[in-house]
Amino acid sequence: MIIGSGHNGLVSAILLARAGLDVVVLEAADVIGGATRTENPFPKVPELRHSTGSYLLGLMPPELLATLDVRIPVLRRDPHYFLPTPGGLGSPYLLMGSDHAATRRQLAEFFSPADVAADDAMQAELAALREDLAPAWLAEPLPVEETAERYVRPALRQVFVDLVRGSVADHLARFDFRSELLVSMYAVTDGLSGLNAGPDDPGTGHNFLVHNMCRLPGADGTWMIAEGGMGTVSRIFAEAPGPPGRRSSPVRRSAGSTWPATRPAAWSWPTAGRWRPGSCWAPATRTG
Repeated sequence: MIIGSGHNGLVSAILLARAGLDVVVLEAADVIGGATRTENPFPKVPELRHSTGSYLLGLMPPELLATLDVRIPVLRRDPHYFLPTPGGLGSPYLLMGSDHAATRRQLAEFFSPADVAADDAMQAELAALREDLAPAWLAEPLPVEETAERYVRPALRQVFVDLVRGSVADHLARFDFRSELLVSMYAVTDGLSGLNAGPDDPGTGHNFLVHNMCRLPGADGTWMIAEGGMGTVSRIFAEAPGPPGRRSSPVRRSAGSTWPATRPAAWSWPTAGRWRPGSCWAPATRTG
């Protein structure tokens, strides 16, 4: 029995069912997904769908998707950074996205060759850390120093420890950026996003690292948009294949029931691999 149909609960249900267990997922809300849901929250614009919990897919390990035998369609935010420069109408602005050559041209034009070199060095280091830490995402968590020793290449072990334990300001200072605007953009967007902290606070370096760890196809570190909103994630998990060699089907409603549920309900995935509304604290019309 799994309490909650968020993405973690659904993944657990898939893996347990494939191991041969009868699984029931209990959910109090009227839709599955927990934080990964797409809803219609605006009465005046009922057709406008919106991710009402989490809004980006950043830390989903590709290895887990392969294990589950599912594919989540993702879109890149392109550009994913926008940086205006001081001045009035017509002042230059920087757009950083998947076109690395265009980004480097803008950096050189608006700022300096030294900023291009600094950005290249930082991005190369982040790519190396992303590669080194990939196996750690699905492994048992370890203390920071042990994580560095087990997964990170020797040349970057102390860099990793200092980044995770330190501030984003100290980390960015290592690269000798000449533009304070660039430093501010990286510090605020990736170091402080989601935190009540300042750039000199310990822990903001770890936040910066996490915001550059996405390894989904085409990401290059930046967090991605799930096509159709985050409800796509829970829908795809709910429709995931069941145990090997057995037919599976998506979540469906049973005769006489309302769907989505209007009170706490359950979904069951027996060893036959079929998701269906189950019975929990729900009416007798829900069978399971």
